[in-house]
Amino acid sequence: MTTVSWKERVVEARRRLAESIPAELRIEVPQGKINVQKEGIQFLTKFEKDIISLDATTLLEAIKGKKYTCVEVFKAFSKSAAIVHQLTNSLTEYFPDEGLLMAQKLDDYYEKTGKTAGSLHGLPVSIKDHLELAGHLANMGFVTWAERRSPKNEDGIVKALRQEGAVFYLKTAMPMSGMVLETASNLWGHVKNPYNTNLTSGGSSGGEAVMVALGGSAIGIGTDTAGSIRCPAAFCGLYALKPTCFRFAYTGMLFPSPSQISIAGCPGPIAKSITDVKMFSKFLVDSEPWNSDPNVVPLPWKNDIEHKFKRKLTVGVIKFDGAVMPHPPVLRAIEICRERLQREGHEIIDLELPFDSYELMQNASKMYFLSGFKECKKLCEESGEPLIPALEKVLERFNIEEFGGSVNFKINAYRNGVRKSFLEMWKKTATQTQSKREIDAIITPNSSCSAFPHDFLPWWGYTTTYNVLDVPSLVIPITGEYADPNKDSKDLTYEPINDWDKENYEIYDAEAFSGIPLNIQLVGKRYLEEDLIAIGEIIDRAVNKKGCE
Repeated sequence: MTTVSWKERVVEARRRLAESIPAELRIEVPQGKINVQKEGIQFLTKFEKDIISLDATTLLEAIKGKKYTCVEVFKAFSKSAAIVHQLTNSLTEYFPDEGLLMAQKLDDYYEKTGKTAGSLHGLPVSIKDHLELAGHLANMGFVTWAERRSPKNEDGIVKALRQEGAVFYLKTAMPMSGMVLETASNLWGHVKNPYNTNLTSGGSSGGEAVMVALGGSAIGIGTDTAGSIRCPAAFCGLYALKPTCFRFAYTGMLFPSPSQISIAGCPGPIAKSITDVKMFSKFLVDSEPWNSDPNVVPLPWKNDIEHKFKRKLTVGVIKFDGAVMPHPPVLRAIEICRERLQREGHEIIDLELPFDSYELMQNASKMYFLSGFKECKKLCEESGEPLIPALEKVLERFNIEEFGGSVNFKINAYRNGVRKSFLEMWKKTATQTQSKREIDAIITPNSSCSAFPHDFLPWWGYTTTYNVLDVPSLVIPITGEYADPNKDSKDLTYEPINDWDKENYEIYDAEAFSGIPLNIQLVGKRYLEEDLIAIGEIIDRAVNKKGCE
């Protein structure tokens, strides 16, 4: 009996994926060019460009108004997706025939009944690898699962999407296990950042972010346990929401260790506009996820929240978490927002985290890897593949081993303690503001890096902190602002305060990190996603429209 090696299985999986791209859509990938963001546009017609340029909300209105048919929309996005993948390596599966059939059925239904088939009628949606889509691949980057296909019984978000008329035609890459902030695996390789292919697209939802950013998908669904929605969206110039856990359904997904709940994961939209974030978040709640996921809080979507914020905002800023100093482009993004918000009359106050961020990461690592990562190591042993470099570095950095029940009790007590201290800090801001009100939200970085080189282990603290606190976070890009060697020179006087800070400082080179979109993270209060989005809309207008005149 001949044993197939893991490397041979990788070759076969990649061959199948490459051959799923129709011959007429195969392109010559440019060599030596690090910004490929606009490379795919040349292969599209003006009609196709017009379609993929629209955000999801506008696109749905155009389909409903019969400006475009579902088939026309599908063909534009499907063609774009095939090209985007060749430029960035962002897909794991491509099945346009199925998508075309879905789109045609939707057009026929609309023609026959005069009604749309649901609130997402005809919307091309990308599906992250570990969301179970009936009959399609779901492997989380593990070679041993290379041929694994999802069961027929869909659940959670995928089921809701199908019921409301979304169109499926691809699945996107995520890293081995999902527990790193880049998208890489032995099975599929590295997903490249389209703005600078020498850098990562972020993870674990890197494939989703790239597809949305370049018009391969109208909207994406990320999942986030340590920053896996926010980092990819931030690195690719997009909007996104990490909600409070158990606001949206989290069933219908594949996990090697599905019962880690000390820091629970959560799904959320990755989108071209804050309008799309709002539309899709409302959809996720309106689908009554508490009827499919018993952990979801039965909290209906609150409409007309905007009236609460018909006044100037009071916003806190946490520029540095006390552990790892952000790179110059990240710091500049915070200052741009500060200046433009103050210009509009909003009050800004500087804050510090009320706990040790480095200590928080040490405790969070135990929560993430409570079992010593043994489930994932076993999957690697079954195929013979090694851990990817980023995972090896994570496990080594935190001395990961299997922790017992007493450790679990202690770290959960720690988690509850930092949540309490954060709440008290927030309340205390009422004594620090001119308005005498508590802050409305906090502006802080999404990462210490604007992006980072492949296989580098970045500091997770700027996102993980808010997973531990379980508060919603919104990513807002700064339109037209990118990492720029002329504006973001290295601070040669800075002295790092710990080993991780030193690694982060030493890796920065203004030329090497150029071109990545600038962004901020906006943090709100638990279970108040509607409030956070309303605040985000005000900040988006001030920073990206009025503030840019």
